[in-house]
Amino acid sequence: MLAGHALHLGNDELAGRGLVAMEPREILARFDSERDLQMRHHEALGVLRALRAHVSDDLVVRVGTAWAHIHHADLAHLLRDGLAWIDESRASVAQLEAAKEASDDPFAGYVLARWHAAAGRIRFRCGDTRAACIELTAAAKRCTRKELWFCRPDILSNLIRARIDEDPQVGTEEAIRTAVRRFSRLREVMNWLAGRRGIDLGAVASLAGDLAHHLSLGSTGEPGVSRERLEEVIGICDVRESRRRCEMLRGLVTLHFNRALLLAPDPKLGWAGDRDASRELGWWCARAAFGVGDRYRLAQALRHLASLES
Repeated sequence: MLAGHALHLGNDELAGRGLVAMEPREILARFDSERDLQMRHHEALGVLRALRAHVSDDLVVRVGTAWAHIHHADLAHLLRDGLAWIDESRASVAQLEAAKEASDDPFAGYVLARWHAAAGRIRFRCGDTRAACIELTAAAKRCTRKELWFCRPDILSNLIRARIDEDPQVGTEEAIRTAVRRFSRLREVMNWLAGRRGIDLGAVASLAGDLAHHLSLGSTGEPGVSRERLEEVIGICDVRESRRRCEMLRGLVTLHFNRALLLAPDPKLGWAGDRDASRELGWWCARAAFGVGDRYRLAQALRHLASLES
């Protein structure tokens, strides 16, 4: 069910959802695939802690719990916490990667892909682009397996971004043009994949009125649209498939947002860019993020749009 905020794990949903009764694997499977968990991680992390998932006999759960904490640390800019979780879980990650389960179990592959991606983002925020590229490359290799199609836009776009910043020519006009071409190619492939998976990216435009109404309220209400409105974009499908399509859509927002940033004019670099294209992408990101109830990415897109007008 996608109506209202039925996919939240927030305080208002905790009792009704029975989060405390879920197994750790189920909590982890939903951790980054439901509406707005980026801003409501504490409940899930608290339950995982209560279940002692971080010291579980299930190696996949141990690595997945570490990933959840690293991911949260990245979004909350708690870089020291993120680095500590990376160091503490590195041995478990190596153990899981050497295990047969890593290739046989799609969920183990998902956990490893997400762990490396989150570790890469922490390294990137710390300014170590080389280490970030190594982690994100490992994540990209994992997400090539067919069952993890919904991870690809987010992971692959972050890998391109890290490689751009590692380039010795970073900041030059030629480097920016090359980066735009890379993101454009990735966008074409991922948009094609989204269509194959039943996501109607053109329907994102239909959410403009909902977003405008939300913004007219001063953004005090929760983002997100009704089940019927969201189904215009992700199609009618079961709950598991819905979560995956929403996760892919958020990844596409990351991809389009990175491209929008590159297209923004930068007088300091002498880069004319394409303000109109950057603005168009920014609004697309805002509508898509709003549609899946993602406050983090919605705020990013709105901040970018404001910067274009300054």
